[in-house]
Amino acid sequence: MNMKNKAKKQGLKKIVRLHSIFTMIVLGLYLTLASVYGFAFIFSDMHDKFTALADSTLMITAKVLGAPVKPVVSGSAVCANGKLSIDLDWADDENSETFAIERDGATLVTGLVDSKYSDSVVSLNTTYNYVVTANGIMDPGQATSESISVITMEECKVPLPPPAVGVTAFNDKSIFSYKGVPTTTLRRPAFSGTTNIPNAVIKIELHSDLIITAQLSANAGGYWEWSPLVDIPTGAHQLSITAQDPLDVLREATTSFDFVVEKKSENEDKKHNDNKDSHSSYSNNGRNNNIGNKEQKNPFAFTLNLQNNSIFQGDDLLATMGIQNLRSEYFGTEANVEYRIFNNKGVKVFEYAKKIVLTKDAAIEQNIQVPKYLQDGQYKLQVNIASDKYNISQEKDFTVLPVPFLNLGGGTVMTYPDFLSRLGMISLWLVGSLIVWLLVFMREYWLYLHAWRHISERSLDRLGLFGLSKRKGVSH
Repeated sequence: MNMKNKAKKQGLKKIVRLHSIFTMIVLGLYLTLASVYGFAFIFSDMHDKFTALADSTLMITAKVLGAPVKPVVSGSAVCANGKLSIDLDWADDENSETFAIERDGATLVTGLVDSKYSDSVVSLNTTYNYVVTANGIMDPGQATSESISVITMEECKVPLPPPAVGVTAFNDKSIFSYKGVPTTTLRRPAFSGTTNIPNAVIKIELHSDLIITAQLSANAGGYWEWSPLVDIPTGAHQLSITAQDPLDVLREATTSFDFVVEKKSENEDKKHNDNKDSHSSYSNNGRNNNIGNKEQKNPFAFTLNLQNNSIFQGDDLLATMGIQNLRSEYFGTEANVEYRIFNNKGVKVFEYAKKIVLTKDAAIEQNIQVPKYLQDGQYKLQVNIASDKYNISQEKDFTVLPVPFLNLGGGTVMTYPDFLSRLGMISLWLVGSLIVWLLVFMREYWLYLHAWRHISERSLDRLGLFGLSKRKGVSH
């Protein structure tokens, strides 16, 4: 025990000795610095250290969070750039970490950090109910808003682009391939173009020695094509094209297209010349003669209507023309009316012509006997009113339907092609039914024969085959 105490005392003496040596070294360092920098340095340094220990305090700031605040939600239906949505908004809450939204009792979104949300999966003219739940860390941990209802609008239209129309090809050749004014020797050149108005009404005017107007329809993609029905005079011309929205007559676009019709002999003489110079010469010369005639007013306008846009094979097509704005100098004059029917490939399948006398506000009805051999499908009726001074045409699309073969009632009909296509299936079902009936009959007939030929003790007794002597060996 004494040995252990001696060892501890010796250890403490070593520690005290080392501490004394270290203290003397530090003190010697301070005295050295004082001799170099002066005693003011040592007093200043010691003062700063004691001041820092006595006066400085450690500041710790903590904010105690409260319970989440009940959200007060507002919502509104929005239609922006053709996209429908419902925007929800509520006040920020520092006590809430995340938010969750329910729509019509089902979870819509969770883990929201922002105090707003845009619900874009909505339909027109529909009511939606929303509840917002704020999630925090303090009791009670959640706060749920009152349910709000938002009704979307009945319509949300996509903003329509500015209407536009243009010519893209001249005689099946891109207009961008021409260096100057497009030139042709064809007296009935072909024009085609596009518009950004689906199913637009295309109005075409060409004023020269002969006034040519036409009205046709672009397809759903905005494509249109047209060729004049009469020969165009030679020279420079300007074609005016207007595309009109069938749903809004005030929404339309107009453009013009310059071109030159050359005589064949002149074209052959100049085929070795530079194309650009040739086009420029025609652009400067003949244009004034023909394009200036655009001041001539159209003799009249006319509307074309069909009683039915769909007819059955063999039925007549009733077309009505209305003459409007007839100029006085054309009262009582004769005109030739041509009715043509084209199939969906542009092939003419019917033609009929007659003469009429132009009168003010006349309504001309024509019962067109559509050939019975026409197959069902899409067709186009073209009506052209012409004289030696003008050529005015319009087009209307119609559909030929197959003749009903069976009327099943309730508006359900079966056409002859439908009947033929189903005849094989009907026959198969009839044959199957007959086979099943035959099998059942054969089964019944077999049972009948089996019952007739069945041998029993009672039947043998009835036949007298059993008696006292004959029942020997039979026990009862």
